[in-house]
Amino acid sequence: MIAYYNPSELLPSPYYSHAAQINGGRIIYISGQAALDAKGQLVGRGDFRKQAEKVFANLHSTLTSAGASASDVVQIETYYVNRADLPIYGELRQAFFAGRKTAPPASTTVQVAGLVTDGALLEIGLIAVVSERSETATSQITVVATLQAKAEQAAELEKLLLANAEKTRLERGCLKYDLHRGLENRNLFVLYETWSNREALTKHFEMPYMKELAARRSELIERYEMNVLQRFD
Repeated sequence: MIAYYNPSELLPSPYYSHAAQINGGRIIYISGQAALDAKGQLVGRGDFRKQAEKVFANLHSTLTSAGASASDVVQIETYYVNRADLPIYGELRQAFFAGRKTAPPASTTVQVAGLVTDGALLEIGLIAVVSERSETATSQITVVATLQAKAEQAAELEKLLLANAEKTRLERGCLKYDLHRGLENRNLFVLYETWSNREALTKHFEMPYMKELAARRSELIERYEMNVLQRFD
């Protein structure tokens, strides 16, 4: 799924690859993380090691929330203020990627005069790629749902489905979520969904926006059919 390249014309490095090619999978872009806690307070003011530890902890939390890990990172972009801090950065970066079985990610490291967060000494952003088949094939759940809107309610149902789709795609267990509307029968809606496992689908139906849709089903929907399928190849 991912190929790393280190041309013979370029200096080889054990710490990064010169290029990474993505052949498929789910791409995750992680914004630059500074040493901020959940309240937006800077951790370790004036202490690079404490800040770097917090930055990598934030990156770990963000990767985990997206169903990824350090092994899935294909690109790391680092911005630091003081060159004297590079040895500590290198130490903690190596620890972050410890256990990675693939080649190191592509990398960019830049010294800057300052960062947006006052007092921040380090900021790191990542790009990661997770295979849509990283979960075992037999654990994945596919849902095909058909909804026939009641007369004069198609516009309202479409609005609600679109709003729900945006939230659903953010759920960790949602691998794919597509909405379709009939060309000839404009009251017809079909949903194609792929979930990492049955537990993720169960949690999806417990979400407040899904409960709201269920509460309005008799108002908006004339006919509803849902087929839950499981991969077996």
